[in-house]
Amino acid sequence: MLMDGEVALENVAGAFAAHKRALEEYERQHDFQQRQDFEAVMGFLSPRLYNQDLERLKRDCNVQCGSWLQKHDLYCRWLDAADESTKLLCLQGIPGAGEIHYQIIHDSS
Repeated sequence: MLMDGEVALENVAGAFAAHKRALEEYERQHDFQQRQDFEAVMGFLSPRLYNQDLERLKRDCNVQCGSWLQKHDLYCRWLDAADESTKLLCLQGIPGAGEIHYQIIHDSS
C-alpha cells in the first residue's frame, strides 16, 4: 500500500500482474476440480466388469454343483423351449448356497 496516496504505473502493473497470476491459478484449480468431478461421475456411471470374478467362481466351482437341479422336472420344463408355460426360473437360497455358481456353470456349458 502506498502511504502517500500516489499511485505509480509501476504499482498498477504489479497489481495487474498479481491479479493475472491469481486468475490463472484459479482457472487451473477450477479445471482440475472439474476434471476430478467428471472422472468421479464417469466412474460411478461406467459399468463394472465382473469377468475376473466370474472366472474365479467358475474355477472354484464343484463340477457336481447343481446336478440335482438338472434332473428336477420343473427345471427340465423351464429349459424346454417348446414348453411355453414356464418362462421364469427363480433360484432362491441363503447367501452362499451356490445359486450364482450354478448359473455360471449352466451359462458356460
